Amino acid sequence: MKTYALPRLHREPAWHVATAAILLLGSAAVVNGADVIRTIDGDRLAVTVTGSSRDGLTIEDREGTQQLVSVAEIIDVQFEGEPQELRTARNLLARGRGGDALAELAKIDADTAGRLTDLMKADQAFLAAASTAETALLDSGNGPRLREAGREVLAFATAHPQSFRYYRTRELIGDLLAASGDTAKASEYYDQLAAGPAAMKIRAATARGRMLLAAGDSCWSGGGV
Repeated sequence: MKTYALPRLHREPAWHVATAAILLLGSAAVVNGADVIRTIDGDRLAVTVTGSSRDGLTIEDREGTQQLVSVAEIIDVQFEGEPQELRTARNLLARGRGGDALAELAKIDADTAGRLTDLMKADQAFLAAASTAETALLDSGNGPRLREAGREVLAFATAHPQSFRYYRTRELIGDLLAASGDTAKASEYYDQLAAGPAAMKIRAATARGRMLLAAGDSCWSGGGV
């Protein structure tokens, strides 16, 4: 795992406490007056995020040094000065509560929305699309809802082609297509996911395996061979 010569707020064990760590981001960012990136090795980096690309987030430390944090290493990010509703929605989505996340995002009024930075606006749009997708996947028998959620995620990806959330959109669209029964098209999106860093290849293989297993279960339940 890459080591960053940047201010760290705290260190936690990695994946198995990721959600708990995300919930702790709020107070850390306020105290340190910085954007905060949570990484898979347990670090929370206090930095200034200056840009986003499919490869990850470009950051600047207090000495003005810029570098890239790979998308493969990012669990999540919190932006300095973002509204509480955005932060809460992000936390709720991480806990699998997409419906509650959408309700929280709906509380952001026009005045607050007008003060968001471009990075915050992009994250707000992603959280809305991802939350819609996650709630649709819980109702996987509802084809129209799955298709509408897919269109929303695709619209986000089209509007923000250099978002560090790009590979996550490939995974979500693939999952939505798989749930609607279009395994061939889903595989195309999983291929796009696999075109990313090594960690994305693993995610794509896992998603594809999950899809094929579900298709097999459906075949057996329907009496197919």
